[in-house]
Amino acid sequence: GAEKAWTEAIRMTRAKGPGGATHEDSHAYYEMICLLEERGDDIGPLLGEALALFPYDYLFVWTRAKALARDGRFEEAARIFESLLSIDIDTLTGPLAFNSRIFGELSHEPLAACYFKLGLLAESEAHYARALELDPENTEYKTKLMLVRAMLGRAKSTA
Repeated sequence: GAEKAWTEAIRMTRAKGPGGATHEDSHAYYEMICLLEERGDDIGPLLGEALALFPYDYLFVWTRAKALARDGRFEEAARIFESLLSIDIDTLTGPLAFNSRIFGELSHEPLAACYFKLGLLAESEAHYARALELDPENTEYKTKLMLVRAMLGRAKSTA
């Protein structure tokens, strides 16, 4: 039922024409993108449409970066994650609300992974350390940080 409702909401948004979409219209796009992603379907076309309609919706920007990283486009993804990390969430204005973690932990960790894949281990270490600092109980971050530090020859404690 949810997929049918989101499909109808997206159809109605498209019918509004250029400039007619509102922030409320973005919700159906995001939920449908999550569903497609969960099923392993291609999110590219719908995500591209959402970014065209809602270019300042950072959740779509973050989702794009994650998709680029999944596709092995680590340099492009890293640039987007870096830009998200440069945003001062205290100065954001407008009707949009975001999970503030996309401007922190949820961008540091995938950025660290991108740097790891690019062979930039020192940068990877710094971002895994920051992600762990923001979520100290996350065993995945601890493990990845330990691996990068071992590869760098730095046996620092992550506890």
